[in-house]
Amino acid sequence: MPNPTFIALDLGTSFIKGAVADPVRMRLEHVRRLPFPEPIAGLPPLFCEIDPGQIVLAVRSLIQQLLPRATNCAGIVMCGQMGGLVLTDSQGLPLSNYIAWRDQRLLLPAPSGQGTYFDQISARLGPLERRQLGQEVRPGIGLSYLFWLAAEKRLPAGAIAATLPDFVAANLCGAPPAMHPTLAGGALNLETLAWHHGVIDSLGLERVGWPALQDVREPVGRFEIDGVSLPCYTPVGDHQCALAGVGLGFEELSLNISTGSQASLLTPRLEVGDYQTRPFFDGRFLNTIT
Repeated sequence: MPNPTFIALDLGTSFIKGAVADPVRMRLEHVRRLPFPEPIAGLPPLFCEIDPGQIVLAVRSLIQQLLPRATNCAGIVMCGQMGGLVLTDSQGLPLSNYIAWRDQRLLLPAPSGQGTYFDQISARLGPLERRQLGQEVRPGIGLSYLFWLAAEKRLPAGAIAATLPDFVAANLCGAPPAMHPTLAGGALNLETLAWHHGVIDSLGLERVGWPALQDVREPVGRFEIDGVSLPCYTPVGDHQCALAGVGLGFEELSLNISTGSQASLLTPRLEVGDYQTRPFFDGRFLNTIT
């Protein structure tokens, strides 16, 4: 019987990439890529938003190209951009554009005159909360954009906060978004690996819905295409996925010199400090500077 294969997708900033992944032979084949959709024109300075429908269309196109080449396909796996925000409903339909991690609206002056929007977020969080969040509080993450939307009274009722990969997987399956901890940076309490509702409430975001946190081995739902039903597994963060892919071990320093550069160390347990800390796989963590 042929080895099971997977359609593997990477939702990058410049390109959306896809391939057929054979986990038995440890090979990627039939690599394809499409340009990531351009930001919406005419937005105010510092804003960067993309039509989420165009992103889903590109993903569907890649899946249709790869499916005939994926012998004995066992499902869809996905990684992608860790920052940014898409608001969805309970069926994965978008309630907002994709606010990209490149968006810098948090640096605009707040109407109250008390610094920028990001200054206001920073003033509400103490050293303990910052450590529990892995020092990930910054412009570019979903929590920051949610604060801006709430301050501007643009937060739709019943909205669920998702990253881009979570939204795409949910939209393909017509299911509520689910999130792996590697994509939950900025709102996850690393000490409990649960949503940090103390921080969420202190920022006035208690009405926001949050995806269920689940393992990459659990499917978000099933994607029906060309008469085939495929499980779509919970997406993961592209940073952690890349370092897992190169086989990063303990006491090895990873240097990534690219659009989103990082220096990273893998640790077997939570070790917070004057750097960012991110969940990895199987209970491990990354200490990183990005």
